Amino acid sequence: MQIASGTNVNTNLDDTQIKYIAENIDYYANYGELLLNNLSWNIPALTQVLKYMSENNLGVSLTLENILPKFIEIKNRLGITESVFLEQLNDLEDHKSSINSSNIQQVISQPQFFQFSKETKNALTDYLNNTVVEALASIQTEQLFQFKQKQPNNYWIIVLNNLIDTDFLKTLPDNLTDLGKRCLDDIAASRLPIPNTEDLFYKIIEKLDGRKTKETIIKIKNQICNSTQGYNIDKNKFIFLHDWLKKQGDLISRAGDVAQYILGPISTDDTCLNLLTDNSEFYIKIVNAAGEQANTFKNNIRTKLQNNSDERIATFANKIGVELEKKVEK
Repeated sequence: MQIASGTNVNTNLDDTQIKYIAENIDYYANYGELLLNNLSWNIPALTQVLKYMSENNLGVSLTLENILPKFIEIKNRLGITESVFLEQLNDLEDHKSSINSSNIQQVISQPQFFQFSKETKNALTDYLNNTVVEALASIQTEQLFQFKQKQPNNYWIIVLNNLIDTDFLKTLPDNLTDLGKRCLDDIAASRLPIPNTEDLFYKIIEKLDGRKTKETIIKIKNQICNSTQGYNIDKNKFIFLHDWLKKQGDLISRAGDVAQYILGPISTDDTCLNLLTDNSEFYIKIVNAAGEQANTFKNNIRTKLQNNSDERIATFANKIGVELEKKVEK
């Protein structure tokens, strides 16, 4: 067949002809080589045949290490969807053993590929996604942090953005766990702004295993209570760190300092106050154990009570010994 050798046949093929050629061209040329060669040949008739082959699982042989680096260009040339092409490659996935964590960045040099591989579920995509996560786990935490901050188009950051919401990163590798803990500490220390919910740092923090974070949260509590530079609390930090501090901060162990340096500064904010009253028994114990260090906090609650008829605030205030002064009638 002339088109199998790169000859541009100026003929409009009908559906029957396309089907016939597609079913027989493997006798004359290798499917994978044709996919690659047609990127430069750009023969319309061959493009039609290869499109038919890819959509109907007719390709017999290819080498994944050669095809995957050109995945996006090939599927665009053929005008097929990513999922169709990935299903076709999956039928030839026996070649995947030659792709490993050491060479996957070279084989899949376009990290946008993982946007497609996460959406098409088959044996090949599972293997490739797991393999790139294995490779990702070897990148140093500091490198990932700097890539995120200074090179948002870095290969590994694009991979992370594509896979962080998937089960392939359901359990974070150690370097991402360390990255998440660093982010928590940097936020508490005012070195990093609080990320929005779509930010990669936020998603990594959300996936942290609580069994591995207590030491970090205790450190954050102690730094705030010691008035370490940068570790000042404000309403936004308190809202962001609240669940971490409540569950793992052992706040009662430094009740006085917690009342003074954590609860005091945020006790005039309505959202923060709602968090306190929603968890009233927890915070009542801390305030009542804080002694005179809770005076600022109590004064702020007294002021709130004067201007707020919320029964929850009144109940909370009563349980920490705060009451409004009764007016003496003359």
